[in-house]
Formats: sequence, structure tokens, C-alpha cells
Amino acid sequence: TPSTETTTAAQQTPSTETTTAAQQQGNGMPATTAEITAFYKKGVDDVKNGEAGYTKKEWQNVDAVNIGAAPVNSAVTSVLGSFMTVEADAQEQINAKGSEDANRRIAAWTLTDLSKVKSATCVADGSNYKITIIMKDEDTPKKSGSVLGQVTGALLYWEDIEKTLTEDPTVTKILTGFSGIHVIYKGYKIEATMTPDGKFVSIDHTADVDILIGSAKILVFTIENKSGHMWNYCKFYNFEY
Repeated sequence: TPSTETTTAAQQTPSTETTTAAQQQGNGMPATTAEITAFYKKGVDDVKNGEAGYTKKEWQNVDAVNIGAAPVNSAVTSVLGSFMTVEADAQEQINAKGSEDANRRIAAWTLTDLSKVKSATCVADGSNYKITIIMKDEDTPKKSGSVLGQVTGALLYWEDIEKTLTEDPTVTKILTGFSGIHVIYKGYKIEATMTPDGKFVSIDHTADVDILIGSAKILVFTIENKSGHMWNYCKFYNFEY
């Protein structure tokens, strides 16, 4: 986008409402956090109400496991694999316009407390808008009360983690006894390319996740204060209105 088309609006708002408005002459582009999130939400609601089909693909990548000796790291990677689908195994989910799958699989936006939004920007992207929403960090989301659960379905909830760690026979053979586990979502990011009339071209959700272990027994090893890191990617594309 030529620099002549881009301006930064110095909003008289709290730091949680970081906004960049790449205003094109007379186009009414959303500028504030409230306007940007409302524009995005309206697009999601329209899809849920049967106005578009799309393709979805989701996968995870563990890029750091620094737990201990090689057998321990390998065992922990195996445990993490219980929660993951790697990109090579991720399947495209094709969701027809107006279908129940199209309604169910699109990540809803039900958040009303915009103080939980770290930043929201909207800039010109050719003839489209490029929206970027970054959420504040969240430590170990739970099904009841999670903020991120109000903007995405691509989360590891503590209840599901705990169930797997305590009931999955493959995992319990490797890991026995654990405490102080934290799954920290850092700056969850939603990027959406949209037309000025509110139709999606694509949506990308990216989760940057730290995994902290206070203590655990893995195989015959006892570990304390160890960590790992993973990424979660969820993409929506090939929208058909």
C-alpha cells in the first residue's frame, strides 16, 4: 500500500485500544478497537448465519522441549503428541455454505469486555482491509471463564489436559504425578483479510504457547521447574459467499 494511503490515528483511548487506521478517502474503515472488533464479529456472525462456506485447517508444532535427558524429552514430546496434530497430518475441513459444520467450525466472537484486547489494527490491503487483533496473555484457560474461549475454539483447556494426563493409558505409562502445570497463551493473534463490505477472504489464528511444569515424574525421572513451547495454527480460507 503506498505510504500516501496510510495514516496513524492518535486515538484518545487507553493503551488497550491501540489502533492504526489506514484511511482511504471516504471509505469508512474501522479505526477504534470497538469498531474493528465489531466489524470482525459481524463477519463471523454472517458466516454462522449461513452466508458463506469455507475451508478450515488446524495444526500444532512443538518447537522446544527442554525437560531433561534425551529419553525424558522424547517421552514429553510423546505426551504432547496426545494433544496435537502436526501440519503433515492436518486435514482440510471443507464446510459448505449454510451447513451445520460451517456454523460450528468458525471461531465465534462473543467477547464484550474489550479491555482484554491488547491491540486492534486495521490497514488497507489492496482493495481489502487487513485486521489484526492481539489478545492479552492468558494462563491455563478453563472452560468456565476463559477470555480466549470467547474469541476462538482453538484452545487447550485445563480440564481436557488434566483428563488426558490422568486417564489416557498411553500417557499414564509415561507420566505419573504432576503439579504446577501452566499453559500460557501469549498474545493470541487473529489476522483477517476482509472486503470493505464485511466478507472474509481469509482468517488466521496463531497461538504462541509456553508450557511450564512445576514437578512431575516421567519414566523413572523426577523433574522440577521445566518448560516447553508450542505453536497452534488455525486457518480459514476459500470463503464462498
